[in-house]
Amino acid sequence: MLEEGSARGSIRPTEQAAIMVIPIPIHLVPDAICWMHTKNEKYIVKISYRRALEMDTQEESQTNYEEDEDE
Repeated sequence: MLEEGSARGSIRPTEQAAIMVIPIPIHLVPDAICWMHTKNEKYIVKISYRRALEMDTQEESQTNYEEDEDE
């Protein structure tokens, strides 16, 4: 486990502040492998590619919207 001051030289102060407020869970939850973008939770490349395109389109739309508001 890292001591609070041990990473000060390698992490920016703003990043360190953000890290320090991340809550540590009280109860341990076991890791699980699942893909929540399909009904059966199995990874399919085609679905992953489609999801990446959707995310890219959403980002592009958001950027265009913000640029329109600045005008």
